[in-house]
Amino acid sequence: WFLGNALASLVLTPALYCAVQEAHRIRLATFNRRIEFFILATGLVLGSYVTFNLNWNHVTNSGFLLYLPMSFLIWAALRFNPLATSASLFVMNAMATFGALAGTGPFAATDSEFGVRSIQLFLLLPSIGIMFLSVLRQQQYQTHSALRESEQRFRLLVDTAPVMVWMSDSEGMCTFVNKPWLSFTGMPLEHHLDGGWL
Repeated sequence: WFLGNALASLVLTPALYCAVQEAHRIRLATFNRRIEFFILATGLVLGSYVTFNLNWNHVTNSGFLLYLPMSFLIWAALRFNPLATSASLFVMNAMATFGALAGTGPFAATDSEFGVRSIQLFLLLPSIGIMFLSVLRQQQYQTHSALRESEQRFRLLVDTAPVMVWMSDSEGMCTFVNKPWLSFTGMPLEHHLDGGWL
């Protein structure tokens, strides 16, 4: 029960939390984003079915098939939010568990309890890694978004100030001048950048 509860907590808890927090964003998704998610979901379902629900007795060197769904999980973690990643993990975990219970796939065993336990052990570590990657990617996106907003506020404040403002790097090369500077000198921004302001 421990492994089942750990997998459920790892997969379902972030999905429920993100569904409540980001419900408005789902409705605002663009058409291209929805198409991309549909392709991802279709590939994940087909890849998970091939991996966990087909008879592997006639396949030689079949160990590589275990990693077929991983490319779709990495895609979900890097391109979508933790909600889509949790949903993708749920689909893969459910198909793997049902395949083990049905006695098909790589974890088919005469003892179905052993098959479920082995599939849970196999899925726990990649699920932790994929969720960690997804959360890191989401945090990076939020940090970049906040940084862009802060820079836009700074530029708006500096461009509306009634004084001439310029910035330079550690070598004295100009990196920024505000609009009052440009209107006072009457020259384009490109003329002032680097050493041109001297």
